[in-house]
Amino acid sequence: SRAYLNFTSLDALAHFASEFNGHSFIDSKGNHFRAIVEFSPFQRVPPSASSAKKPRRQDPRQNTIDRDADYLAFLEHL
Repeated sequence: SRAYLNFTSLDALAHFASEFNGHSFIDSKGNHFRAIVEFSPFQRVPPSASSAKKPRRQDPRQNTIDRDADYLAFLEHL
């Protein structure tokens, strides 16, 4: 997974990096994941879907899988 965080001060960024870089997270199954904090040389934060300036064009294939011949054939073989 990847997350983009936008800090308003260098002090907050330094504190976050010192606390979480190398921190080990354990999920419900006992798997260990080590966090890596990296600084981005390009300081723009990617827009989220809700904050995008232009509304995203809806995919014309959205909600059509139940009419797709290949998908229906696949379901018949299950």
